[in-house]
Order: sequence, then structure tokens, then C-alpha cells
Amino acid sequence: MTSVDGQKELFNVGPHSVSERFSSIDEKVIVGKPKIERLFNDDAFSLYLTKLFILSGLPYFLNDQGAWTLVLFPGTSGGRYFTLNIGAHEVAFSTLKKDGVDSIHALVLDDSIATRESLFAWLDEHEGCIDPAHYKSALPNSVIVSFVGSFIDAIEFLGFTEVRRSIIAYWFDSLLKLKNRNALSAYARFHNYNAVAEICKRINSGLSI
Repeated sequence: MTSVDGQKELFNVGPHSVSERFSSIDEKVIVGKPKIERLFNDDAFSLYLTKLFILSGLPYFLNDQGAWTLVLFPGTSGGRYFTLNIGAHEVAFSTLKKDGVDSIHALVLDDSIATRESLFAWLDEHEGCIDPAHYKSALPNSVIVSFVGSFIDAIEFLGFTEVRRSIIAYWFDSLLKLKNRNALSAYARFHNYNAVAEICKRINSGLSI
């Protein structure tokens, strides 16, 4: 056995084996597990984020990272899988699923979303609602859409034509306006550049789409 000064226990285990073991443990008890690994070990979560990136056009604004931010597993009260900010306010987040209770998913969108009865029926089935956006920095005619469900449900929500159009109308317009300012988001220091790079890599290679 190799001796190393100052170390009481040493293990001869390859990194891949360690990663697989950690992945099999409940994420709530793995305090130090890399956040990007936790993201891409959850196929539905990573697919949802990937689709959000595609629909919103975020890959076209990679040079503006820090003004818009992706924060994984932030220390928000109650816990979240992620928070996406454009400028000063959130435009998307999903709360952590705990004790068998599904996540709350929220998106800030253009109010043109409220145009189809089948969408309202879907929201009713998922304890959803559409409310005016309360952020001072939000663009006019913006709303917050929230609902309860899994990431599979959230992906289904993104499939509605009205949802895709309202994401483009609000997010893309917000990102274009953001380019005219040089201010960083208050959350810039928490922005996960590595996660964004991996998401864009998957988009470019056609994976998880």
C-alpha cells in the first residue's frame, strides 16, 4: 500500500467507477457532486434545458454570457434544478422534486401565449396558471407561466406552438435589447459556462434534441 504523508485513507479506484457509484446515490446526499454531472445524468432535465436553448436562441448569444446566466442547483430557498436569467430577472426555473412531490416549472413569456383553449386545458391538468410578470425590468406584455409536473411534462409544454412563439417573442427580444447594454447580471459569478458549452455541443452534434 502506498504511503502519503498527511493521508489516513487511500483508495485505488478509477474515476469512471467512482462517478458511476456517485450517480447511483440519491443526489440530495451528495453535497459535493459536480453540478454539471448531475445535470447530464438526468436525461429529461438535460433535454428540457437543451430544448429551451434551441427555442429561445440562446446559442446565438454566447458572447453575452454573464449578462444572461444559467445557474445550476442554486442555493435558493426550497432548492431548484436551475435558474435562467436574462439581465436582472429570471426567465425560467424548476424547483427540486422532493418527497415524491413534482417540480414547479416557471417561464416568463410574451402574453401572446394566452390564445388557445387546449393550452389552458393542459395547464389546468398540471395545476398551472398564467399571471402578469411582476419584475420591474420585464418587458411590456410579459407573463409568468407556471405548472407542476416532471421534466417530461415540461418538455410536452414546450411542444405547444403558442409556447414556442411566445418564448421567441419574449426571450429573443430581451436578448437583443441586452446586447445594447454592457452590464453583467447580479448572478454572473454563478453562471455555469461549462454547462452552456456542453449543451451547445449537444445541439451542434444533434444529441438530446
